[in-house]
Amino acid sequence: MEREHISSAFDEELSELNQLVYSLGGMVLSQVQGVVALLGDGDEKALQSLIKNDEKLDELDAEINIKAYEIIAVRSPIAEDLRKVIVALKMSGMLERVGDFAANIAKRGLIISESERAALFMDMIRSLGEEVSTTLIEVIDAYRHGDIKKAMAVWSGDVEIDARYMEFYKEIILAMEKDSGLITAGTHAHFALKNFERIGDYATGIAELVYFLNTGGYPEDDRPKASLGED
Repeated sequence: MEREHISSAFDEELSELNQLVYSLGGMVLSQVQGVVALLGDGDEKALQSLIKNDEKLDELDAEINIKAYEIIAVRSPIAEDLRKVIVALKMSGMLERVGDFAANIAKRGLIISESERAALFMDMIRSLGEEVSTTLIEVIDAYRHGDIKKAMAVWSGDVEIDARYMEFYKEIILAMEKDSGLITAGTHAHFALKNFERIGDYATGIAELVYFLNTGGYPEDDRPKASLGED
């Protein structure tokens, strides 16, 4: 049986740590949804602002790390309490990386928008971005409510994001083969799509953390995966 601590001060510290992770999750989600909304609308100032916002995510990630290590050093948590701290640490790192991807997509969006013939690429990026945003909403909500079923739905559903990414990747390659003038925009579009595909991967990683946090173990089955051979 796992031993429970009896310190209310410790409870408050764990609650504060969770609140910081929730805040980071909300900020990251805002970044991802923001870049999806801004792509293709020509608002360079707004995209630059979004890129600049990534610094705030880095700062909050650092604050979460400091808070978590302080708890470990002072409280020596065990069992479920230790899982809470470890998951907060890992989840913070994953969310910070998702924020990096969002900023990178914004940078590539600025370049792609310079080509008036690249509207098709923007539609692909927005489409995949909307799917990934929904996945992020679901997995952050699963973390907040300890919803293993919802987390596992995200975990198993990533195969659909992979398949969509491959579909768009092949369309981009075909478009560049037909029109060499699209090579620059197409290359950046591919990397933007790849960034969204990687955000989907991180969402499955967070889903596994939700499972671990609430069960003490990891899913036994292999996660369904689509081929990303990109041949």
